[in-house]
Amino acid sequence: MVIPPTVLKQRKAIANDLHLFMEIVWKELPNCDLSGITAAITELNNSKYIPQINNKKSDPKRWGYDAPDLLFRFPADPEKSKPHPLKDVELSFSVAVRGNTDYLNTFNDPFESLNFDIIITGKHKEREMITSYHLDRHIFEDGDNPSKESHPCYHFQFGGKKMIDEHGKAVDCGSLMFLEPPRISYHPMDLILGIDFLLSNFFPHNWTNLTNNYDEYNNLVEKHQRLFLKPFALSFASYWDKRVLNGDEINWSALTIHPQLK
Repeated sequence: MVIPPTVLKQRKAIANDLHLFMEIVWKELPNCDLSGITAAITELNNSKYIPQINNKKSDPKRWGYDAPDLLFRFPADPEKSKPHPLKDVELSFSVAVRGNTDYLNTFNDPFESLNFDIIITGKHKEREMITSYHLDRHIFEDGDNPSKESHPCYHFQFGGKKMIDEHGKAVDCGSLMFLEPPRISYHPMDLILGIDFLLSNFFPHNWTNLTNNYDEYNNLVEKHQRLFLKPFALSFASYWDKRVLNGDEINWSALTIHPQLK
């Protein structure tokens, strides 16, 4: 199966963005491990590699990558935490995305699949501590039961499988209670938007330095917001006013973005 030249060009453009973004972030956070981005760049540039999605046919127009186990080390112990104090705090970030190049720069859903995991570990009095967050794209299938809990197309969850399923037996919950966490509607994020999200929330000093001192950092974030946040925001807004789509018929239903709409 041959990848069309136009598709490979789009993939290489995303790879170039990731490479430049990685170099900028490394300047600000030289102790982080961003080797997973190199793996993503290699996949995007590989003219024989077509990303696959479970239960879907291979498609030469598909783009995507897997960027596993990016590591960000906290420069200081967090001032606010339960329990307190924490030491040796590290954040592991992994993201896997798949999308169709036909839908880039349109009002359609930019991804076919998204898995986005944040795992934070640390120590309290030599006890291993863990917390995690998960963002993904719900795969809508025939026969979905509408009476089940709501499934926004893209949703954040606290805990998620990484903490509850994979680490559940090892986690001492103390007086905390864990239920199936609510799926909080959120916009899709690729690797660049994901790292910007992490830095702005967990490493605000470094994020401020990047946004104040590196125009290219801001340009890349803005570019990828247009690719992945803009279609989400305008398709959502189109529920009330179709004019925001400028007559473009390629968009996705606002009800899949936010099922509670009436």
